[in-house]
Amino acid sequence: MNTISSSVSDRRTATWNPRGNRRKLFGVIVAFVLVGAVAAPGLILTKFPGVAAHLVDDFLRPAFGDEHVARLERVLFDAQDCFDRLRGKRVDLRAIAPEEASAAAPPSRHRDQERDNKAAVPLPMNLHFGLPDVKALPGEGVWKRIGRDGLVATFVRTDKVRPYAVVSIVRMPMRSLRLGMAAGLKQPGGQFGFPGPGKITTDLQRNGRLVATFNGGFRYGDGHYGMQVENARYAPIVPGFATAMIYRDGHAYIAKVNSDRLPKQVIAARENGPLLVANGRLDPRTSKQIWLWAGDRGGVYVTWRSGLGVLPNGDLVWAGGPSLTPAALGKAFVLAGCVNAMELDINLFWVRFTLYDWDGHKYKWRPLNKELPDQGAVYLHGNEKDFFYLYRPESHIGNRSK
Repeated sequence: MNTISSSVSDRRTATWNPRGNRRKLFGVIVAFVLVGAVAAPGLILTKFPGVAAHLVDDFLRPAFGDEHVARLERVLFDAQDCFDRLRGKRVDLRAIAPEEASAAAPPSRHRDQERDNKAAVPLPMNLHFGLPDVKALPGEGVWKRIGRDGLVATFVRTDKVRPYAVVSIVRMPMRSLRLGMAAGLKQPGGQFGFPGPGKITTDLQRNGRLVATFNGGFRYGDGHYGMQVENARYAPIVPGFATAMIYRDGHAYIAKVNSDRLPKQVIAARENGPLLVANGRLDPRTSKQIWLWAGDRGGVYVTWRSGLGVLPNGDLVWAGGPSLTPAALGKAFVLAGCVNAMELDINLFWVRFTLYDWDGHKYKWRPLNKELPDQGAVYLHGNEKDFFYLYRPESHIGNRSK
């Protein structure tokens, strides 16, 4: 009887031990704090990308330095990537579908051009599926017209480890369009005392010839890559890197520049890391991940990425999407048939492609798809980072023979 009572008493003591319960409670609290410390920044990055981007660039980088911030971002992005893979993240087809043209009719002087573009420019051949062992998504690799001016878009997947990582692709016909670039109010020349206009030119603001805008390259501190527009050198050109160049005759090309001085026929240039794709093949360095944003200080991580490529006929290709490695992005350019391609800016808030419609008085805009941020207004009023823009040359307005 005493033995039984003693045993019951021992169990009660073990069960209701205040010190042991306090330790367990403290452990649970610590676990919640640690999970929250990792999850909260990830939640902010995905739900409030603009707040997160400005917090990082305007506060964390100046306070702690690029190297430490790059390491912190790697931890956060690795945690998000691990979570996505474990939960089997799915593709939201409604979010990645290219946005249709605005319901507002274009001005009469553009109607003939729009009809001629549709009649004269057939859709390109569909792209080969990038993941042979995975069932293709509806519409994957199938080109779709987005608005007027011959722009077409599709999407592909190229990472078998992350079948939810969708790369959106836009093909831009440069026989009827022109490429421009503008330095931002802060990047890349702000620290040198050479801020850019941060917006499209005054004449494009007023004449309705703007077709699209998309993001430029990294912050100057993340690689020290150069930019020059006409006689304005916002950041010095560094030999050996991939460079998007605009020539005096209107065509654009992407290639590695081997001098700090641009050829005389080049009127604008933006460099941003080594080539992703060279001569139609993925650059071997993309698999080693040694040259990413912020150099190799933060190591490789999976995040939103974007890039620009050029086709053999001179047409340009923009590509971008979430959960991408440089290699996955490069493979999308190879699938699209690009000769050369380069990486542009990364992270959700900075990866952008916006389409514009002119109603006769002002622009209306829409992102390429619902996944991309709706930031079309900043390119009309002033953006802190550099960007590219597509426009119709004056000779194509109302000219049906072109």
